[in-house]
Amino acid sequence: MSTSRSCSDCRNSFHLSQPQCPHCGRPGLYGNVYAAEAADEFNALEQRYESAKRDAAARGAETALGNFEAALSNSQAVIARPVSEVLRLSTSDNELYATYYQLLNFPLRLPTGETWDVLRASADSALFPNYKEEIRFGALSLDGLGISNYGECFIILEPI
Repeated sequence: MSTSRSCSDCRNSFHLSQPQCPHCGRPGLYGNVYAAEAADEFNALEQRYESAKRDAAARGAETALGNFEAALSNSQAVIARPVSEVLRLSTSDNELYATYYQLLNFPLRLPTGETWDVLRASADSALFPNYKEEIRFGALSLDGLGISNYGECFIILEPI
């Protein structure tokens, strides 16, 4: 996978992890979006999808797969957060939604010291090299509900 991209304005190359072109300053998409659009990633996903379809056919599960795909077409990205945070975000246009790492780095949050803190950092670094601090996680939801472990309020994200 390539670690660089070309600016859509000035055509100069720059690293995937940079949120804007260092040559002309044009804002860009986040690194994970570019990484997902890479041909090798797209082809690998397509191969996994075709393999899953063949597996479903072999098990006589084509109808279930079709129903699942139909349900996914109406799915939404959802973020679950505590009531206090949703209240903070919803009562002012000046409040921002920070990532886990931004909260740790500023420091507005302390690590819990649990094993997951170490595992999370390792996994995020492997999945999102040089831009893990910018990733905001959500869940794909069929009913508008998110993962309640992260909070009792669910924010449905607007598709772009």
